[in-house]
Amino acid sequence: MNVNVVLQRIRQAMAEKNLKQVDISRGTGIPQPTLSRSFSQAVKVTPTHRKICKYLGISLTEDLDGAGAQALHRAVLDAWDGTERHALALANLVRAAARASAVSSTWGKSS
Repeated sequence: MNVNVVLQRIRQAMAEKNLKQVDISRGTGIPQPTLSRSFSQAVKVTPTHRKICKYLGISLTEDLDGAGAQALHRAVLDAWDGTERHALALANLVRAAARASAVSSTWGKSS
């Protein structure tokens, strides 16, 4: 799921519940500086975002029925040989691709 969509949902839920970041920090145990970074410097959905969503009652799985998710699911099933070892290898491959994508998305940006 796109981090901007997740952040929009978080902000909307916070506004509806009249919550500030300090309230989220107290409720989740996430330090305030970490929360602030998760709102301002996010390039992908992180465990911090997932924890905030859980606290606010926001589902991140409802968009998993889209065409892209179905295509990904089919591709994984087509590639998988059915063994646990291969499942773990495919999971590592997907995570490595995500890391490479995150790195390449920061190329050309000035610090």
